[in-house]
Amino acid sequence: MIKISTKPEDKVKNDFKLLELNDELVKALDDQKLLLFKGDGDEDVVLCTQDNTYSLKNRMHSNSLTMLDESTNKDEYSIAHTFHEILEVQKCSPNIDKIDMLLSHRVLLDPTEVDNNVEERLKYDYDRISSEIQASDKEIRQAFTDRRIVCFNGEYRPVDPECLLRALDVILNTLELVDMSFNKVDKDELADSINKDHNINRDYISTVIGWYMNSDTTLDSQAFVKEIGLSLLKVQSRATAFEKFLDDWKSRSGYELQDQCNLNLLKGYYLIEAGQITYFTTSSLSKNPSKRFQELFKTRQKWFSVDFIPFIRDLGDSKELERMVMKFCRTQTDKDTGMETYTSRQRI
Repeated sequence: MIKISTKPEDKVKNDFKLLELNDELVKALDDQKLLLFKGDGDEDVVLCTQDNTYSLKNRMHSNSLTMLDESTNKDEYSIAHTFHEILEVQKCSPNIDKIDMLLSHRVLLDPTEVDNNVEERLKYDYDRISSEIQASDKEIRQAFTDRRIVCFNGEYRPVDPECLLRALDVILNTLELVDMSFNKVDKDELADSINKDHNINRDYISTVIGWYMNSDTTLDSQAFVKEIGLSLLKVQSRATAFEKFLDDWKSRSGYELQDQCNLNLLKGYYLIEAGQITYFTTSSLSKNPSKRFQELFKTRQKWFSVDFIPFIRDLGDSKELERMVMKFCRTQTDKDTGMETYTSRQRI
């Protein structure tokens, strides 16, 4: 017979939580990989593996679970803690946007610079970024690529669009000089040549080239052309005539790539009003669906659906987006074009 006794309330410790583990988390522990809890004082704590981020939620348990103290007597135990709830994990989106705030003061303007007078507290290496960003290692490194952030002299810095444009120009010109093409590239040789001829930091230019490599020996020409167009949009100080923008885009892309300059590549990054094109992206909009729809309809009262969807695509999967459109939009068919249009159900 096993005897279980309770302790006086003042001796029962309430500093335990039960965490429910899914298959990925169990495997991570079996493989002796790190599981990291992340979150500052004003953030909800998340759990990160090497690949994914999980939210933690308290779930009430219908049956109490009891943890027993260790005992030298196998027939007698005392209750150390009684659990009425457990922590449930659910895969969630990482909190990546904080990176922009952390690195906003260290934008890279010139890859030939040597700046030794910057205070250490302003620099962010990988460990410091990882400790402050609620995301897995894989998600953080993907964010570096998506946001065009490079490791420059040991610290991570976002690349200024004008700086990136100059790098793309140099890559295009050097490809021809070293007898390479988009279908035949030696990344190391190309980076060495640019470093030697233009005194551009080799690690920087190698990272930039890597953003557009779609195999060990080929560059993705479409991704390259898209980057040129996107960078041109970002460096505009004001709205630009659409025809002028398109001419500039083709000119910067060169003769062999100019036929790929198509606005479909830039969907979700621009608005055209009265023949003027301007940079416009979801990064400046709320992540709350209701507010996002209000902001979009304040910008334009009536949208073609094909123009609208790219600005809400980050809010959910296709079924969730369909539900949001039904909730926040009135749908009509444009008489002139036969295309679907959206107007707001909310008062703007």
